[in-house]
Amino acid sequence: RDMNIKNYNVHPSIFFIIAALLMAYFFPRDAKFKYQFYEGKPWRYGLLTAPTNFPIYKTDAQVKEEQDSVLKKFQPYYRVNQEIESNQIDKLRTDYNNRLNQRVTSAYMQYIEKMLQQLYSNGIISPEEMEKLHAQGYSQINLLRNTVSSPHYVSDFFTVKSAYEFIINNCPSYLDKSVLQSCDINNYLVENITYDKTMSEKVREDILNSIPLANGMIQAGERIVDRGEIITPQTYRILKSLETVTLKKSVGND
Repeated sequence: RDMNIKNYNVHPSIFFIIAALLMAYFFPRDAKFKYQFYEGKPWRYGLLTAPTNFPIYKTDAQVKEEQDSVLKKFQPYYRVNQEIESNQIDKLRTDYNNRLNQRVTSAYMQYIEKMLQQLYSNGIISPEEMEKLHAQGYSQINLLRNTVSSPHYVSDFFTVKSAYEFIINNCPSYLDKSVLQSCDINNYLVENITYDKTMSEKVREDILNSIPLANGMIQAGERIVDRGEIITPQTYRILKSLETVTLKKSVGND
């Protein structure tokens, strides 16, 4: 006996409804913590014990205070361009041999060269960088020569202007200051110290990252709070930490 086989036409909208239901089921839900609590108010639920080990996180204010404290010891990094000194002294010697020797004696050239060595050793920096260091209250910086860093007093730096004045004002008695001024000394004064942004930001970031975000640990099964107890600042911090850990875990599992 033949069975009648009926064709069932499923309306396309049914597929959309099923797809929507499946997405709603599997799509990540909004992670929520099932307790509401306020510092200084009573705990409204039953005994709460730690479901797992978790760290006690510091408050944002605590972390910020520790960051501010540790950054007081931070000193920015500046780099020496060691080629500038030798290039400028070579330039002075060439100029002396080509034209300056017709105007001044070798004593002037030797004095200028000696002063250039001293000035470049101390460091010549831009007025803008000097002003920035003073404005930010730095009395010392880290000075990099190749890969070696050493502390350096900001007060030891010169600008091109103060370097020129230093050479003229320290003119020895056996030289004529007006003749010295005619030697175009500014031609040999170039900034040889620059801010090393990459190194400064990396070290600053490392300092900030060295501050632990947690202080203490709660063990699984440890009593946290019971009904009616006033939520102290410490209990509040523990509850906030549990909330953070729970939400992270919930988002991770979705």
